[in-house]
Amino acid sequence: MSGTLIAANTAIPQGTMNRVIGSVSIPSFRSLNVSAQYLGKQAIQITWEGLTTEMIGTLTGTVTSPNPYQMVSVQVHLLQSQNLAAQYETQRTTLATIGQITVTTASTTMPQYVFYNCAIENVAPISTAGDNADYIVTINGYYPINQNLFAAS
Repeated sequence: MSGTLIAANTAIPQGTMNRVIGSVSIPSFRSLNVSAQYLGKQAIQITWEGLTTEMIGTLTGTVTSPNPYQMVSVQVHLLQSQNLAAQYETQRTTLATIGQITVTTASTTMPQYVFYNCAIENVAPISTAGDNADYIVTINGYYPINQNLFAAS
């Protein structure tokens, strides 16, 4: 059968997600640490903001300009039916800056993410209808990227 294309086996193991290992750790405010038992169905979401590398247009192409950090927004879906949500509300109204945080995702293959100079940015609308338990806290900070920039001479 010369000339016949034989497809390779695509049965690559897809891995497993472990939704109960997702967490937020805040060393400066340990009482605000979050584990799965305090989370709503959407758990924790990380959103990267801005560009990792800016492309500067030139007459005939582009120049790359890597950024040394990227802004990040972390949404934590706490349960307003638990005291931890009230502790976040107290922190937000007392002093919203919380420093460094570490976020562990539901993936055992992804790294833990350490974000710096974090603050509680806001809280999403709170439903009082009794049919939504979420108290969604948005924490902003920055994430170091393009670390090899500092190795350049």
